Amino acid sequence: MLGDESNKEVALRCGVKHFNLTDFAFGDELKTFDNTYRLITSQAFDSYKHGEDWNKFVFRKWFILYNFLVKHEIEKFWHFDSDNMIFKDLALVEHRYADIDFTEQSDGNCIKGYFGNIQTIQRYNQKIIEAFSRKEFLQETERAMKGNNFPCSFNEMSVYAIFKAEEKVKTTQLAATIDDSFFDDLLCRAQGMKIEKLPLGEDSKVIHMNKDGRFFALDDRSGKPIEAYLLNLSWMPIYIYSGILEHFRKNHKKPNSAFDPKSKTLAQISVPLKQNLKFLRKKIKKYLNK
Repeated sequence: MLGDESNKEVALRCGVKHFNLTDFAFGDELKTFDNTYRLITSQAFDSYKHGEDWNKFVFRKWFILYNFLVKHEIEKFWHFDSDNMIFKDLALVEHRYADIDFTEQSDGNCIKGYFGNIQTIQRYNQKIIEAFSRKEFLQETERAMKGNNFPCSFNEMSVYAIFKAEEKVKTTQLAATIDDSFFDDLLCRAQGMKIEKLPLGEDSKVIHMNKDGRFFALDDRSGKPIEAYLLNLSWMPIYIYSGILEHFRKNHKKPNSAFDPKSKTLAQISVPLKQNLKFLRKKIKKYLNK
């Protein structure tokens, strides 16, 4: 695991070797990025978490990852953000992507999933540096964002759009359903699956938690259950993470059983009192500000 002190204990407890990010935060390209980067957002964007510019980190991580891959002579690999929960052996599906450079998530808007070579990361990093050197383009982008009343930023997905348009790459979207299984692209969007409301109003794919620890979405047209290799929990409330993890831990070693259409869905996970109170505070604040 490549992480920091906050997840070192988890890695050790699970028997996973832990490497610290800071040990791989080096090199001329990373220095050049640090010197050229600037934060470009709308006013509604929450730029800082735990006192740091997290938007900058999502760029820096690619330079750190590349150094790690070179150091350990890793050519092919999988990479997801930490809000993606993986439930099956990814090696079983690597053959699907033998002839591509990498896969995409979020409707093809970000570079994530399987990588067939590390040169892709190097090229992407070069494009990040190049993008931040385009002064007129950045000025225009900043003016446009300042006029938005919703959260947005110039981020890794923004650069990926440039990278994809200007570079020759072989890629495919990871979310395609193959052999009655799929990689969830974004849990809060339907994307061809049935959708429902969580207790506090958030949209979510209908995800059944089968008694054998597997997770199933439902095809919107046929209603057929589709097993999830992975769920992308971006924008989901934190209690959903806990509910999914608890179900998986308790049941994943059980023998596979037939899909149960009466099995519990994510909308039936109990909302903690703290989460309910937080939701009520937001509603009251919104009402008082009218």
